[in-house]
Amino acid sequence: MSGSEGAPALRRLRPRWLTLAPAAVAVLLAVTSLGLLLEVQRLKDSNTKLFVELRKTKQDAAYAKEILVMLTDPGAQRMTLVAAKTAPPAHINVIYQKDKGHILLLASNLAPIPDNKVYQLWLLPAGSAAPMPCGTFRIDGQGNSMMPDTMKAEGVEAKGFAVTVEPVGGSNTPTMPIVYAPAG
Repeated sequence: MSGSEGAPALRRLRPRWLTLAPAAVAVLLAVTSLGLLLEVQRLKDSNTKLFVELRKTKQDAAYAKEILVMLTDPGAQRMTLVAAKTAPPAHINVIYQKDKGHILLLASNLAPIPDNKVYQLWLLPAGSAAPMPCGTFRIDGQGNSMMPDTMKAEGVEAKGFAVTVEPVGGSNTPTMPIVYAPAG
């Protein structure tokens, strides 16, 4: 018996599947790695979504806090606007914090306007300065709306506010007629 006769006998003793085992383990590891990578990406996407939701919640909380501050600020200027050419019950309440330039408009029972138009609030400065745009707003099905806005200039003394109907996007100067003006 030579040494060459023993080798084939050993080869026959080793099962054929054993030669495929490393390849099977490699495939199994690749599939597991792919599954883990997909799970990591899903978790990253979930974290991103939660981060966006948290940021939105913080913005909403800051927005609500600022409205509460405006509603409870004893130094804020408050005015009720009434329909200029129609009879109440339509009315608009405006709260204005001159030192911050913050405005909060609360409207009820306003008349519907065409879809290609919006209501626009105007600050009427004390003195002879031109009206200043404060923002546009739409009403719901009952004629109600709430609009917070921040003026570009703080500290403007207001003698009043007015509302006009403008094209979507608003205007730089009021389009007549004024539809809601200070009472009295």
